[in-house]
Amino acid sequence: MKAPSPFFTLRQLNEHMKQVQEMMTNPTAQQPTAPRLIRLAQLATTPTTAGKLPVSKPTIWRWVKEGKFPKPFKMHGATVWDVAEVDAFIKQMAEARA
Repeated sequence: MKAPSPFFTLRQLNEHMKQVQEMMTNPTAQQPTAPRLIRLAQLATTPTTAGKLPVSKPTIWRWVKEGKFPKPFKMHGATVWDVAEVDAFIKQMAEARA
């Protein structure tokens, strides 16, 4: 699986900003939905904490490098992933096992 481009997430953020601007000029406009984000500590499982995935931090980074896992991006200095992309990865892996 080729990891999605990080620019996809930037487009989502740009769309979100357009929705916010629309809401500011038109109070009856639909409320925007921001992309949900997840950090590495929430993704990886450690000896003391269960993460969203049953793998270690080094495994996640190896998958990113190999193009198997979505690429993260920086937001305010933090490395984060789009939850929708992570969920799509999990769904694809589950379907491959079926």
